[in-house]
Amino acid sequence: MSYLFGIITIVCFLYSLYILLLFLALLFSKEEKNRSMDQKASIVVPFRNEKGRLERLLDSFEEMEYPKDQFEVLLINDHSSDGSENIELTEFTFHVRIIHSSQPGKKSALTEGINNASYGLIVQTDADCTVPKHWLSAMLGELRKQDLVCGSVLFSNSWIQNLELLSYLGIGKATSNLGSPILANGANMAYRKSDFVELGGFEANRSTSSGDDIFLLRGFAKDGKSIGYCLSPDTCVTTKAENSLSAFFKQRIRWAGKTSKSKHAGTIFAGVLLVLTNVSVLIQIGKWSLIGFDLQWSSISVFSKISVDVLFLFLMALKVRVYKPLFCLPVAIALYSLYIVLVAILGVFYRPEWKNRKIQI
Repeated sequence: MSYLFGIITIVCFLYSLYILLLFLALLFSKEEKNRSMDQKASIVVPFRNEKGRLERLLDSFEEMEYPKDQFEVLLINDHSSDGSENIELTEFTFHVRIIHSSQPGKKSALTEGINNASYGLIVQTDADCTVPKHWLSAMLGELRKQDLVCGSVLFSNSWIQNLELLSYLGIGKATSNLGSPILANGANMAYRKSDFVELGGFEANRSTSSGDDIFLLRGFAKDGKSIGYCLSPDTCVTTKAENSLSAFFKQRIRWAGKTSKSKHAGTIFAGVLLVLTNVSVLIQIGKWSLIGFDLQWSSISVFSKISVDVLFLFLMALKVRVYKPLFCLPVAIALYSLYIVLVAILGVFYRPEWKNRKIQI
């Protein structure tokens, strides 16, 4: 039994050192405001059964402070069945058109949208998002300096779930600063059409349902292209969190599935370390419940893990200027390890449906 708690101590201290390294990489990074109003861009939006949400996204495009003749919006219909493909477009003052994807799946829809884009700069988001008024100018301003720009994404209706997104944003930014990015969000990315074509698009990963963002990120990184992360509120798109426990877990299993397909050593290391650490925390909590709290090294290592997590989240909240999620930390700390282990187990044995399609992992 002592060997087990020795392993727990090593795993939790290793995790703490890893997060501390990311904290330092994030601490010394600076956010600069780079806006561009003179570049033409194609905004690519794949959608499937997004009736009611697609309208809100288009309204936010209408409110953007960017010349309406300098961008186009391509809505790619991924075989919707709720009538969302019949949305009325005549009220908008920017150029917008619907393309019907010939093949099922988000990657196919994105590819068709990019192939049909009139301009060489591609900015992609999801149909269930809304964008701030300086979003396009800020993303294109950053794209002047980078080959791939990854913007931030937060929920508009869930403080506690935003803690998780804050951690993902921080890990993406920090690992990019260290030269080995492992996370991005396809709801907010910008790149050049020529680079997408040069890298072969999603051809190598079409069999996996999700993961357009991670696979594209790793393609750019592997090819030595420059990658920038924007944490500025100007580039932060918002979306709605899932409102049921079932939908929540289906979404998280889908997220976990795309990272499990990665062959990148840094991604694999981070994923395995995350799961092992949270299994260790649950075992340590079980020990405390049976024999009471102690100050053995395994207990200290668990407190070390929790402390660096909190420190990292506080720094991220300062970076993106979003503070309300921090009020949920006590609840999140109590539930997080159980949640991570559950998602890891379900991801192995369960393939849920997403928008009436079976997820392929």
